[in-house]
Amino acid sequence: MLPAGIVATLARNWPFANGAGRLVERLGAAARAGQGPRQCRTSDGISLQVFADDLIGRHLIVSGQFEASLFRTLLDFAGPGDCMADIGAHVGYVSTMLLARVPGSRVLAVEPQAEVGALLRHN
Repeated sequence: MLPAGIVATLARNWPFANGAGRLVERLGAAARAGQGPRQCRTSDGISLQVFADDLIGRHLIVSGQFEASLFRTLLDFAGPGDCMADIGAHVGYVSTMLLARVPGSRVLAVEPQAEVGALLRHN
């Protein structure tokens, strides 16, 4: 197993946005990110509670982001006061990022999985 710190350093400093995601997918499962709920900080400085042993949680722990290009596209279209419906919100990464980056924005976040929904409410 690779130490999570090594994978995190590589992923956070990888020169290509999509390449970092692939790096996390290939090496992240081998990294010791832990199991169950864990607090992490996104590359934008937002603190989230995630599951260390799932794909999105591992990406956020290791690289501080998930699908960064998708989120940048969302921000290109979002304006102050916008309301977004986040269906299948998981732990609320996109929702919390939008709320933090778009002034006066509102989010309706829905997650059908009870355990994941608990983390969504927490975040």
